[in-house]
Amino acid sequence: AEQACLLLEDMLAKQVPVDIILLNTVLEACEASAEWERCLNVLALIRAGTFGKLLPNVSTFGMEVRALARLGNWKEAADLLQKVEIIHESKKREGRRDFCIANLYGECIAACDKSGEWKQGLRLWDLMHAKSIRPDLLTLCATLSACEQGGLWVRAMQLLEQARAMNMNHQDITRESLKYRLG
Repeated sequence: AEQACLLLEDMLAKQVPVDIILLNTVLEACEASAEWERCLNVLALIRAGTFGKLLPNVSTFGMEVRALARLGNWKEAADLLQKVEIIHESKKREGRRDFCIANLYGECIAACDKSGEWKQGLRLWDLMHAKSIRPDLLTLCATLSACEQGGLWVRAMQLLEQARAMNMNHQDITRESLKYRLG
């Protein structure tokens, strides 16, 4: 990530044109090394117009949701998720899908869970369900953890039944739940 950011600084100093694809690559490098603050700094530069009139795309917003969520800023992440969903829906109508929206829900639910905002996490789960968005394992594990925080064991069992109905493997759920709890 550091090399990618240094390269970006060098390109700016030399006035080399930068596009959103290059910026997303820098953001991906920050994401891969879990440098969430650096990721948000690059995003702030995009918003400030440092790179001209570049507009973030769905992937850019997705990385911002993940960065905010990983830093525990669940409220900002959930607010941005709503905006990303609008863009995602328009892309879906165009027949394009840039990323898995379920993963972003999972990141937000995990941020809520880890911030003690388990009710908000469950609200996001219910919103996903209402919109017929199929959850991934991260989303399920974060939601199960939120149920645990709230002492909602019946709801947790209902979630596991839903997972079974979606053909999610219980061994995968157990493994991912352990990874979620430990990591």
